[in-house]
Amino acid sequence: MRCASGEISVMRKNWAMSVVNRTIFLLLVSILSCGKNGKSGSKADSDNAVEIFQPGSQVFAAAADGVYLREDADISGRKLALIPFGDKLEVHGSSTVYTVIDGRRGAWVKVKWQNLPGFVFGGFLAKDLKTALIGRIFSYGLQCTGLSHSEFTWRLYFLPESRYRMEHISAFATDCSLVHLAEGSYMLKNNLLRLKSKNSQNVFKGGGACPKTVPPELTTGYGYIDSGNYTMTRCDGRVAFTRGQNSSDQFVLISKSP
Repeated sequence: MRCASGEISVMRKNWAMSVVNRTIFLLLVSILSCGKNGKSGSKADSDNAVEIFQPGSQVFAAAADGVYLREDADISGRKLALIPFGDKLEVHGSSTVYTVIDGRRGAWVKVKWQNLPGFVFGGFLAKDLKTALIGRIFSYGLQCTGLSHSEFTWRLYFLPESRYRMEHISAFATDCSLVHLAEGSYMLKNNLLRLKSKNSQNVFKGGGACPKTVPPELTTGYGYIDSGNYTMTRCDGRVAFTRGQNSSDQFVLISKSP
């Protein structure tokens, strides 16, 4: 009986060691898997979330303030130039290591801009200009300022799926503003922007002194701005949309929402 008891004790000890070894093995597999597919910024983690730019393709600078062309593929790399929003770049290669800069995930891309080679962070690039325009705000104003008159503001917002929104806010009286909103779809081909308004509304917002309805004569001519053809140009280096080549009134790109 002592011999049998000793054998049972050894068997229990061997079984316990087997469980421990199995647990350690599973933990090691789990750790290695996390390093490959987890949140480490690896290629496997980012393939479905990051735009991949192929060599030979053309891309566009998508940061409103412009994007830096750097000597090396690193945020601390020497700055060679500031590429304005909307400018076209030629892709010569792309890293497979992804990182996050200013909340944007991407990989460093080897590019050429105006015959100047360098590296740009892919999170600030777009495959086409329509994609780059999403979320951008343009302000209607005079002489490239994006400012017209102190009593009103007029904004053009680019939305996903080729949609846009116009917003005109003007001071009507003390504590009362006239708000004009228009929404529709747009087409962008080469340097021609075509706006097609589908619905609009005019309302007063403010205190009890505001009228209940908006007289039509107050919004006469708004439709001319809401729809029609605009030419894409540049104003002091910034992308702008104007009705004609000689017009001083333009929708100019602004960096931040007012």
